[in-house]
Amino acid sequence: MFSSCKGDEGAVGPAGAKGDAGAQGPAGAKGDKGDAGTANVIYSEWLPMPAQAAASLPGRKNFSFSAPKITQEIADRGLIYAYIKHSSGGFVPLPYADKYLLGNGNVYGSFLSTFLYGVGSISFNQDWLTPGDIPDGFATATSVVGGYTHLRYVIVPGGVAARIASLDYMDYEAVKKHYNLPD
Repeated sequence: MFSSCKGDEGAVGPAGAKGDAGAQGPAGAKGDKGDAGTANVIYSEWLPMPAQAAASLPGRKNFSFSAPKITQEIADRGLIYAYIKHSSGGFVPLPYADKYLLGNGNVYGSFLSTFLYGVGSISFNQDWLTPGDIPDGFATATSVVGGYTHLRYVIVPGGVAARIASLDYMDYEAVKKHYNLPD
């Protein structure tokens, strides 16, 4: 004969001892080596400076480039850096101030090279800085002053920059190495 009764249940007992860890599973197959990455960075080729300024005033030269990768989202949330290449092969981050030398090697004044960007475009500008007369060689120039031959821009989309706070974007060689940019 069986009988049951329903009554008050007792208190919950203490937790049991933790069980032993299970054995490690077998290692998975090794994947194929991926392509060299650029951490989602977008960069242009080295763009040759236009032979003629898009706009030229005595104290300002403007050279325009198409930059289709500069979208509204990039303009709103990303970072854009630009570098110029000198005919001697050196690289200069923008903005950059330079001396204006006369034919005899004397410094006459200085000018500032900068870049501006908008959706789909980027421009390289040179502005005379020194007060007073602008030398004819700068005022009448319709090409880039200072021996700069090419421009490259590097786009860091929003969300990427926070991971690389220690990168010096003013050092093109460091940027090139970090993002595995081609020559």
